[in-house]
Amino acid sequence: MALTVYPTTDYDTFIGLDDANTLITSRYPLASKWTVLTDEEKEVYLRLHCNTILNTIDQSLLPATSECLAESNAIMAFNDVINEISITLDRNNGLVTKEKVGDVEINYKQYRSNLNKPSIYNLEIKNCLSKYGAKFSSCQTTLGKS
Repeated sequence: MALTVYPTTDYDTFIGLDDANTLITSRYPLASKWTVLTDEEKEVYLRLHCNTILNTIDQSLLPATSECLAESNAIMAFNDVINEISITLDRNNGLVTKEKVGDVEINYKQYRSNLNKPSIYNLEIKNCLSKYGAKFSSCQTTLGKS
């Protein structure tokens, strides 16, 4: 299914696939990790991070066009790909979570820490999204609306 680019009604991305491909391949040495994806896979990442942006900013502040939102959408998608963020959200990491001995079953609680988790939000993205109401703490790797 083709992407619908902002400001078109019912948009699902701030940047088209061709523009995202151009931006990523012209800026990043690890662009090969992006180029090996199918167009459909790239579209999923672009939609996912358009949604992340929309859930973070004050949508009433959206301008008719925004180059920084388009670039942020692409960069967030690319950072997700190279850092494998989305696919690691539910990864077990090989930890034992359940054991059964005879009739006794034990479930172990897993603690997750964001301390070593890579972030898709670099300074360029934070500066852009802040223009539209996103707030960040000094060590924050996730976003929140103001």
